[in-house]
Amino acid sequence: MTTNDAISDFGRRLGLADLALDELGRAALEFDGLGSVTIERVPGESPAAGGLLLALALPERPGEIPDVGAILERAGWDASPDLPLHAGVFHGRVVFALNYDETRVTGAGLENGLRALIDAAGCR
Repeated sequence: MTTNDAISDFGRRLGLADLALDELGRAALEFDGLGSVTIERVPGESPAAGGLLLALALPERPGEIPDVGAILERAGWDASPDLPLHAGVFHGRVVFALNYDETRVTGAGLENGLRALIDAAGCR
């Protein structure tokens, strides 16, 4: 399965038949009450060593300072046993992300990854 096929399959699983990366290798979705979900192709040292980043950025809460310690605790190894879960704060928004090996990504894997990000963010 190619990366484009995996992203199309992921889109269909979300009810978005036309989901695809743009010419810069990115796609973004905004969900009310959840935040932004982005998919981005991450170049590697060779074309075969590239990756795909799936990230969830929670809505900014003006006046609230994110508790970075609590965010990092939610990104422990048990939050996503198959892929390392990354977490941090960027421009006041809490961000959780997974990095996939582009040669092994599937639509089901992206869907499961999104579920892991939502769980880590405490959005359920």
